[in-house]
Amino acid sequence: MDATLEHRLEVIIALLFLLLTIEIYRLAGYFGVAFVLVATLITFGLGSKPSST
Repeated sequence: MDATLEHRLEVIIALLFLLLTIEIYRLAGYFGVAFVLVATLITFGLGSKPSST
C-alpha cells in the first residue's frame, strides 16, 4: 500500500512539474525552457525507481 501511495505522489509531483514547465514556456516563450525540460526528464529518468530497503 505504501508503494502505491508513493508512486501516486511521484506521478502527481511529475504532472505538477510538467504543468509548471508548460506555464513557464507560455509566459517566457523562448528555448531556455527546452533545457529545463531535458533536465527534468533526465532527473526523473534517473530517479524514477529509487531502491528503498
